Amino acid sequence: MKHTDARRIRLQLQEQLMAAYTNKSEKSLAQALATYRYYKENYAKDYKATFEDDRMEGTAYYYEIRSSLFAGYPDKVKTMKQNDQAVRTLFKQNLLAYLDSGAYAETYNVGALASFILDWQADKQGISRDTWKKAMASAKTNPMDYLDQHAKIFYIPPYKATMTNAEYKTMYKKILNYKNLAN
Repeated sequence: MKHTDARRIRLQLQEQLMAAYTNKSEKSLAQALATYRYYKENYAKDYKATFEDDRMEGTAYYYEIRSSLFAGYPDKVKTMKQNDQAVRTLFKQNLLAYLDSGAYAETYNVGALASFILDWQADKQGISRDTWKKAMASAKTNPMDYLDQHAKIFYIPPYKATMTNAEYKTMYKKILNYKNLAN
């Protein structure tokens, strides 16, 4: 509860990434990049702490989602195009960020969402999806940094908060109360 401002910004980033991917929205992607840049510039300590986890845990979660859809629906999800549609459908029905909150859950979600967008952007740019995946083998980048450098977005708007810190704290308390019910 002490660091809710950074958590609030990462929640906003997750929402914008989800909107960008599920709707193939360049506007949402531009907003997500603005939010990411704001977070990176203003929360350097948090950024350094999440950088590696966004890369490792986030891309692992990306592969988990992809493979689970192929394995779980072998008669319906046979191609990558069908998998892309299944992921979009899944994300439209799911508010990932509201199911769990905190720095660890964020790294899974931010990294995975950015990875799905990197696939979309690779297809859009006519390059192999493997290009960004190979870059993740380096400890010098993560999915969001790579996306920020390689997305073909010509205008990044100024950052604008979508939730106040007080609103985030209220929501976060509800999440914690819900988690405690399970114990």
